[in-house]
Amino acid sequence: MLALALGLLAPTTRGLAQGTVVAWGYNGYGQSTVPADLSGVTNIAGGRYHSLALKSDGTVVAWGNNTYGQTTVPADLSGVTAIAGGGYHSLALVNFNTPPVAQCQDVTISADANCSASASIDNGSYDADAGDTITVTQSPAGPYPLGATLVTLTVTDSHGASSSCAATVTVVDDTPPTIICPANVAAVATASAGAIVTFATPSAADNCSAATVVCSRASGSVFPLGASTVTCTATDGSGNTAGCTFQVNVIYSWSGVLQPINADVFSVFKLGTVVAVKFQMTGASAGITTAVARFSYAKLSDSLPGPVNEGSSTSKATTGNLFRYDATTQQYIFNWGTKGLTAGTYQLKIDLGDGVSRTVNVGLK
Repeated sequence: MLALALGLLAPTTRGLAQGTVVAWGYNGYGQSTVPADLSGVTNIAGGRYHSLALKSDGTVVAWGNNTYGQTTVPADLSGVTAIAGGGYHSLALVNFNTPPVAQCQDVTISADANCSASASIDNGSYDADAGDTITVTQSPAGPYPLGATLVTLTVTDSHGASSSCAATVTVVDDTPPTIICPANVAAVATASAGAIVTFATPSAADNCSAATVVCSRASGSVFPLGASTVTCTATDGSGNTAGCTFQVNVIYSWSGVLQPINADVFSVFKLGTVVAVKFQMTGASAGITTAVARFSYAKLSDSLPGPVNEGSSTSKATTGNLFRYDATTQQYIFNWGTKGLTAGTYQLKIDLGDGVSRTVNVGLK
């Protein structure tokens, strides 16, 4: 009964949370009656007949005797770091916080393999207050799609103050497509002009768009005799290009040299006679009568590797170095006159203009 008459309180501390205030003793002005919702307290102070509490958010709570306004906390009081209570007054130490400075810059960046890119627009954002730390966030956060995206950067300090700025992230496609050409193509001439050749379209891919492929010669074109280089170019939607090449090689299909020259055994002819050099077109080239075939020869040595003798032609030697086509036998013929030559081994060459080396060795004695 005496405790109640004097306004005395007994403390109850069982099950208290961190930052909870407990008060006891004289309570004639309510200075020991802690507000029911008070929590998160980091510091406390007591005056003669009032009490003060500093919360973690920098605000102050006061209760008890308010005869001199000592518990009327100023409405705009914030950022408090320390408190004290006098007999009939209260004190608060305020640490004024300067908001951080957000600094942005426009950024241009190349698209990655997924046709997007991550980028930071931060251009040195900072906080002038000593000891403060900052957190930087971007919205949207990225990765950013191809083209221009407006991005907002927000800088927040350790006291919760923040500032923002905005800049543009531009993602560009400057990566060329990939292209793979088919393997080299071999074809047999079907006419003296060459052959119609088809080939697979080169495969092409790009990280941002479909790639179109154009070749210097289209599949299904007539390719001339010999080797032709085909150049193919892939172009993506942004105009980036990549190229590759392959060869189309068109040759005649022929029989090899025919009698009287042996194709597999060394042939020896009588010096001064006329030797008929003959061949035929075969396979897909059979029936070509207008092939341009040229004859030439070179002496390799004065010796002969064997005693084999072949019959010699009595035909008149051909004028110039071109073979003639004989429709009756369907053969190309060149009459090689050996008069004036010397005995030895000779290499005969047949040039059909398709880049293939066709030679045979014979002897004269």
